Amino acid sequence: VRSTGQRPTEAQLRQVLGSLDSLSIRGEYRDGFDTGGLDNVILAGVTVYKKVAVLVHGWQGLSFDEGRYWCSDEVTKYPSANPTRDDFGQIPAMLSANGYDVYFAHYSTGPGYTFPIAFNANCLAGQMNNILSLPRVKTVTLIAHSMGGLVARMYVDRDNGANWRNVDQLITLGTPHLGIHY
Repeated sequence: VRSTGQRPTEAQLRQVLGSLDSLSIRGEYRDGFDTGGLDNVILAGVTVYKKVAVLVHGWQGLSFDEGRYWCSDEVTKYPSANPTRDDFGQIPAMLSANGYDVYFAHYSTGPGYTFPIAFNANCLAGQMNNILSLPRVKTVTLIAHSMGGLVARMYVDRDNGANWRNVDQLITLGTPHLGIHY
């Protein structure tokens, strides 16, 4: 990035930094012009990580026109070529507009049968591993609705909470953490 003499806006900085794989800063020393800045400083190997959000739907909360998603369907990146009905309204668009890569997790649920929470948490774990293996992804924000909150909570808490290292934050919306009356 070349200097124009004007200070870049935060949005411009985010756009530039978000597209970098690494960052190097060099300073030069000019006799008589030293201002105590970045003289002879080289910062290399700094990775700029992406902001990633994974949306975990509730019971029957994510579908497409031809049927239901299943665990084996992996994740869908927002926006998708497949039109989906989801639990999240404008949240994906708002996250995307704020610089997040947004993914919809898929797990097995439907009116005929829904797999146990533990099965679906294992499904989410496989999908999270795929997302975390993408370039410049270190952690994610999990946003979950209803039953998806139970699935996401079981994912982060399994193995004595080992998966918390992959999650910046877990946000649950309308999740029955204390169960439901049925």
